[in-house]
Amino acid sequence: MANIWLLLVFAIPILVAIFLRVNAVVIFVGLCLGYVLSEFDGTNREVTKIAGTNKFIEYLGGSSNVHLILLLLPSVILLLFSLKTASGSKYSLNMLPAIASGILAVITVVPLLPVNTAVKIMNGSLWADVTKYQGGLIALSVLVVTLMLILERSKHGSLLKGKHKSKA
Repeated sequence: MANIWLLLVFAIPILVAIFLRVNAVVIFVGLCLGYVLSEFDGTNREVTKIAGTNKFIEYLGGSSNVHLILLLLPSVILLLFSLKTASGSKYSLNMLPAIASGILAVITVVPLLPVNTAVKIMNGSLWADVTKYQGGLIALSVLVVTLMLILERSKHGSLLKGKHKSKA
């Protein structure tokens, strides 16, 4: 059961990218921004000012839930502004950053889930592999997303968009 939860966390960003036709690079960047934001917990003065008071943090269920909200908030906001930005022609290439987003989601979201759920997932056999290779997984994910971003923005990006110039 624990591995099913882990695979579900992995699959959510992929399914969002597919069904909402969102550029998966945006999801990855949102998770990165959220991770940085979530590192500042409720004891940080700036985050406490944003949240209002410590009572609001307690209302949300404690700092663990605040960390999870701060982690996912940038992704959700960016997602809302980038609906239907992935074209059908680069659908298969969008899967690479979507998988990278799934990997990042697993590594960042699972430890912030409610304690019982997180412990169950972390006791699963897949979590041992994830933690064992997390450095390599993150490095590979960042490399894939960076390459996709460069290809999308460069003059070689026409290959991704399906616009080929004929030499006739």
